[in-house]
Amino acid sequence: MAKIYKIKRYKPVFINLISELREMWPEDNVTDEEQAIISSALNRLRLVTKTYFSCNSILGLIFTLPSIINLIKPLFGIEAPRILPFFYWLPFDPYQEVIFEVVVIVQNSHCFLSAAFMLAGDLLFFSFLSNITTQFSLLAVRIKKMFYAPIDGQLPESYPLGDF
Repeated sequence: MAKIYKIKRYKPVFINLISELREMWPEDNVTDEEQAIISSALNRLRLVTKTYFSCNSILGLIFTLPSIINLIKPLFGIEAPRILPFFYWLPFDPYQEVIFEVVVIVQNSHCFLSAAFMLAGDLLFFSFLSNITTQFSLLAVRIKKMFYAPIDGQLPESYPLGDF
């Protein structure tokens, strides 16, 4: 929520960031070196996105699965204690007959909704960071192509371009 608030509060900064980054993407023919940088960055972004989503889903299941299993056991004649996934204060007895099922469904849905909202904000931030680092890598490739200074005795050895 704090990240979303900062994006909303400082909107011109993020709009400027997006427009500057968009202008830096290559518009003409992309070289093989630039294509390798872009494809590796996109592959990393896909991997991190899938992994982060999977980890959050598994974490949600770890929290909610025991209560769901104990909710289903009485349907098969197995006696099981009633377990809520999260222990927080409610102004009524949550272990009553119909109320318990409703509370379990509401808590489970809140678990996955809060994970989804957190996931959206974090992945947006990570996408920005991935885009920025990709742009720096592309900029480094373009700078290498821009400067070429052959060693002909004009540049001092201590000067960085004298190494080429």
